[in-house]
Amino acid sequence: IPKYQVLSTGIKISFPSSIVPEDKKVKLELFRTDDANLDVKKEELLDANHEILIPKQVLSKGPYTLKLKWSNAKIPYQVDYDVLWK
Repeated sequence: IPKYQVLSTGIKISFPSSIVPEDKKVKLELFRTDDANLDVKKEELLDANHEILIPKQVLSKGPYTLKLKWSNAKIPYQVDYDVLWK
């Protein structure tokens, strides 16, 4: 299962080497229940370390629901996390 880490530079998402999304593409969605204008929706490619960084510039202080979606062998996967950006 992918893991996330809150850093001073943003939110880092790390995929284990055992999970390889098709074309290394991952859809990520950050939802704010209190203000939809702060939602972030992107499709990103994993880097050589199987990671994605959501830069702090697109984040606002407060709680988010982070949804990660990807496919592997034509099977769709999704995981959700509750994230607090300070």
